[in-house]
Amino acid sequence: MAAKAKRFYKDATIVPKEGGFAVLLDGRVLKTPGKLALIISDRDTAERVAAEWAAQDEFILPQTMPCTRLMNVAIERTPVSRDEVIKNIVSFAETDQLCYRESELMTLARLQAQHWDPVLEWAAGQGVKLSHTDSLVATPQNPTSLKALEAIAFDLDDIALTLMAHFTGVFSSAVLGLAVIQKYISAREGFMLSRISEDWQIAQWGEDEIAAEITQTLADEVAALGNLIK
Repeated sequence: MAAKAKRFYKDATIVPKEGGFAVLLDGRVLKTPGKLALIISDRDTAERVAAEWAAQDEFILPQTMPCTRLMNVAIERTPVSRDEVIKNIVSFAETDQLCYRESELMTLARLQAQHWDPVLEWAAGQGVKLSHTDSLVATPQNPTSLKALEAIAFDLDDIALTLMAHFTGVFSSAVLGLAVIQKYISAREGFMLSRISEDWQIAQWGEDEIAAEITQTLADEVAALGNLIK
């Protein structure tokens, strides 16, 4: 297990810099793990990152800093791997969670339809029309719809693209990731919709404390990242 890094600074602040705002730790510009200056385009996001650093106690706990982690990726990794990021988002759409329904448990199937169909209908209005099935066999999606999703992702800036990729992975759904990044639903709503099946199972059989804590932590992280959507 890696040793925890002790807090080495007193103050976390922001200052205007060319291209946006820099986060300062005791007056020194915060950098990404790859040593790039963490220059953030808008003040609100910079303030949220600074607040995460200010909130650290004796030890720095990266797992409590979702905005910082997201911005590290958006600044350091996404600009040099946009094609790969977009390809990954589209691959989720090919087997999107919202497109695979329960075939035997009708109560769950109706719940899925009630909550997922409106989002799929909205996505279709954006040109991303995906088919759904109750079969375990993968259903090929319309290439035109996948191209439309690719075009939408291509037009996003690096921060928005990083957010969409993150939400898509957490939700196992490119449609939910798209709906959140375009503000059709909130990030917290996206998380809740992604857990329709899991929550139904929990209602039937219960959930252990550790799993519940992990779920709550992930929900809080998703909500925090939702604040970065502009």
